Amino acid sequence: MEFVIITGMSGSGKSRAIAAMEDIGYYCVDNLPPRMVKSFTDLCLQAADKVDKVAIVIDARSREIFGDIFEGIEEEQQRTFLMECGFNYGQGYYFDRPLPLEEFEKKYI
Repeated sequence: MEFVIITGMSGSGKSRAIAAMEDIGYYCVDNLPPRMVKSFTDLCLQAADKVDKVAIVIDARSREIFGDIFEGIEEEQQRTFLMECGFNYGQGYYFDRPLPLEEFEKKYI
């Protein structure tokens, strides 16, 4: 089973991304509460004969599932330093800039 988590801040294009995933055959859930991810995953695995691609949207600000997320990473030096400090998740222009939907689909889907 392929399981994709889409996350980002408000206005970052999560709803457009999940709509694109749905268009290409993913079973999609928008704004799944983080506390439900494990139960939802278990249900998907039980229905693996019916569902083989799943995408969910989770708000990046929710520390319930991701712990500490560092924002604003723009350079390799920042990423390396934050990893050494114990941050496992980050977002910022270092990874990519906002993209039009068509570019996003070509690059990530």
